Amino acid sequence: MKTDMTAVILPIYNQEKYLATALDSLLAQTDSGWIAICVDDGSTDATPRILRDYAARDGRFKVVTKANGGVSSARNAGLDALRGFSSVASVAFLDPDDFYHPQCLEMANAAARFRPGAVIGWGYANENAEGFRSRRFAADGIRLGDALAGTEVWNKLFPVETVGDVRFCEEAAIAEDAAFLLEVLHRHHPSTGQLSLELGFYCEHGASNMHRDLTEADFVERRAVVRRMLETLADAPDEQREFCRGQLPGLLKRFYRDLG
Repeated sequence: MKTDMTAVILPIYNQEKYLATALDSLLAQTDSGWIAICVDDGSTDATPRILRDYAARDGRFKVVTKANGGVSSARNAGLDALRGFSSVASVAFLDPDDFYHPQCLEMANAAARFRPGAVIGWGYANENAEGFRSRRFAADGIRLGDALAGTEVWNKLFPVETVGDVRFCEEAAIAEDAAFLLEVLHRHHPSTGQLSLELGFYCEHGASNMHRDLTEADFVERRAVVRRMLETLADAPDEQREFCRGQLPGLLKRFYRDLG
């Protein structure tokens, strides 16, 4: 097995409708040096059967089964499973209702070789899926910006040593990405690189977290995310103050944008 593999972590709960598209996008990757850690978070639909079928077809699909605990718990189980794969050099995240461009890992890893140790981000599309799949990119034409775009984790490649023991806030299922990314950047201070290429496809549908009414539990989760971020910066008062003045207002606006 290669010694510079990319582990792609998928947190999966009842995704029988979309899962095959996500898994097929991994099989279509032009960079074959990946393993997929598929965490079945207590699914009650056909998800377990789909995962068994793909694991039987291709040994790069590794299935972790656990009781339902939410997306953060599932991602953490995937990160914990990395300890069993010494060949993994980088980690990415893919939600099971989204999918990758065929060259996603090829382009992201090419950028990582260009900027060793960096967290690499990329753009995403959410219209015209066939047009998205049909584009082709040249690795020798890569251009990298310095600032990461967005606080999501599903459009970023992380060096495994940079993630270290950072884990997702299990009290939250919305915006947990932001707290995780902030902690990775604050604790390990990696360089960053942003590809202008659209390498991920974000599927919007009515069942997603961003398309439902907020509940009291959602407010509790958002409060937990903000608390986690402030705790991360507690050892750096100047950074914490700058965060409160700069990023936090925009984050709160994002949290509550769907309120009437």
